[in-house]
Amino acid sequence: MLTGYTDIGALADAINEGDIYRYITKPWNEIELNNGIQNAYDVFKTRRELKDKVEELEKTNDELNRFIYSISHELRAPLASALGVINLAKLDNVYHESEKGHEYWG
Repeated sequence: MLTGYTDIGALADAINEGDIYRYITKPWNEIELNNGIQNAYDVFKTRRELKDKVEELEKTNDELNRFIYSISHELRAPLASALGVINLAKLDNVYHESEKGHEYWG
C-alpha cells in the first residue's frame, strides 16, 4: 500500500481488512518500492499456485474415493457369494457330519 493519507486508524483498517502485504511511506525509496512490489507479486503467485494445487488434490481425492467405492461395490457381490457357499458347506458338515463340504467347490 502506498498512500499520502496519514490517518493511523484508516491505515490500520486498510491493512487489517484489505489484506495489505506491505505499507511503504512517502517519500519512498525506489529500491524498497520495487522490492516490495516484487515480493508482493511472489507471495500472490505462490498463494495462487498453492490454491491450484489444493484444488487439484481435492479433485484427485474425490476421484480416488469414487474408485474405492466402485471397487468395494464390485467386490462385495463375489465375496458375499463365496461366504454363502462357505456357510452352506459348514452347515452341511455340521448337520450331516459328512465329508460332503468339498462338493460345494466343484
